[in-house]
Amino acid sequence: MNAAKRKLAMLLPVMTLLVTLVSACGGTSNNAGSTAEPSGSPGTQSSTSAPPVEGSHSVGGLQVPIVADKMEFSLWSPSGGNFRGTNFNEKLSFQQMEKNTNIHINFQHSTEASAEAFSLLMSSGKLPDIIYNDLWGTDSGKYGAQGALLPLEDLIDQYAPNFKKILDDHPDIRGQITSPEGHIYYLPNLVLDSQDLTQMFPQVRSDWVEKLGLPMPKTTEDWYNMLKAFREQDPNGNGKKDEIPLVTVNLENIMMLFAPAFGVEYGFFVDNGKVKYGPYDPRFKDVVAYLNRLYKEQLLDPNYLVDTTFQTLTEKVTTDVAGAWFGWSGS
Repeated sequence: MNAAKRKLAMLLPVMTLLVTLVSACGGTSNNAGSTAEPSGSPGTQSSTSAPPVEGSHSVGGLQVPIVADKMEFSLWSPSGGNFRGTNFNEKLSFQQMEKNTNIHINFQHSTEASAEAFSLLMSSGKLPDIIYNDLWGTDSGKYGAQGALLPLEDLIDQYAPNFKKILDDHPDIRGQITSPEGHIYYLPNLVLDSQDLTQMFPQVRSDWVEKLGLPMPKTTEDWYNMLKAFREQDPNGNGKKDEIPLVTVNLENIMMLFAPAFGVEYGFFVDNGKVKYGPYDPRFKDVVAYLNRLYKEQLLDPNYLVDTTFQTLTEKVTTDVAGAWFGWSGS
């Protein structure tokens, strides 16, 4: 095994932790080739694992530190819309992971517009040890066939017993991450319990609701009445009509929020055993009519086509003008 393979092999356990954490902070919807399957928890560390480092201890079933001598790896990753620093090593979570694993990650961050930066990285011929990309589910086979990525299946069998057990127990997951040539080139962000699938949901200023004596909304009409009160009754108390009742970074999020209330979904869904497409369903007209009502009465942010980043959402929330929004659970 050459040096590059040895480095990657020893890093496999911590890579799983990194992929999970970065995807939670990155503001992406696919989460590095994310796939979900209802299941119980993965198995415990098997006896085929490497012997523990002297003085090691268990953190979540993982024996740490992973290596006795300090190791360093480079990792390319978008900085993420919710991160305000310049390097992920400023985050206490990564500092703790480095302490636990004895592995230092030299992060190479791209900008928020990471698609072009990713293409430039892959064409540069100067690749880091690890690349985080939320499109590996579709791109890994292409780059793997070009020799840019290292096949992981043998290393997973040898060094990642917990992940191997998941793949053995769920052949469909193995199939989703295996290339046509039969190789695994990336580690996905797995959601094994259906109750953990919700990553984004509506968030409301409960202090504004309480101040105005409103009930927490349960129906679309409740939402309309609450947003109208936010607009007209000065809940931030500055004497100005500057409140933006409902903020979003794109129209898709708001459609995802309200469409189920009208019996449809934004995208494909199953209705009485038949697969349907939400925007094609006649009931979707009611969704559009409701959103048009909010927009006309300035209850929906009029700049939703312009302010399309989580930085703009964060600014409106932290400057006390946003009343409700569709946001990440970890924001």
